[in-house]
Amino acid sequence: MKFSEIPRVTRSPNYMVNVEWRYLHEHINKDRTPAFNSNPDFQREHIWTPQQKIAYVEFKLKGGYGSNIIQTNCPGWMTDFKGPYELVDGKQRLNAVLDFLNGKLKAFNHYYSEFEGRLPSDAEFIWCVNNLPTRKEVLTWYVELNTGGTPHTDKEINRVIELIKKEG
Repeated sequence: MKFSEIPRVTRSPNYMVNVEWRYLHEHINKDRTPAFNSNPDFQREHIWTPQQKIAYVEFKLKGGYGSNIIQTNCPGWMTDFKGPYELVDGKQRLNAVLDFLNGKLKAFNHYYSEFEGRLPSDAEFIWCVNNLPTRKEVLTWYVELNTGGTPHTDKEINRVIELIKKEG
């Protein structure tokens, strides 16, 4: 089979926009039909610990590059907007930032209210909207996005932390 003959679900998004964290609530809560569903039935539960959320927010506030893409889907995006409009990838990242913005966790021992007006402009998400027409395609895309990699074990990460300590 040629690569070009493999059925493709994942493709470039139909729409992309950079959303600064300070405008995230407005972006999510826009008056639109259908409303945004950040917890569709295929999403895993909230699994990041508070420490993982803080680590992510602090990484991004320090200018950390990457890990800022939010993948969503809405059949008919930019045409008839037939739903559902739902989160496909980025739930843990999105919830970490929302917890920070909502004053549920601190970054660098400070709440968001203490950062207001001083967040770096690159504290943002790249918000992508695909327009896959069927639930089967959305579920297939979710599986494609979330398989194929192998998470680091605690042992692997701790080994590198020890190397950092040796560097002084």
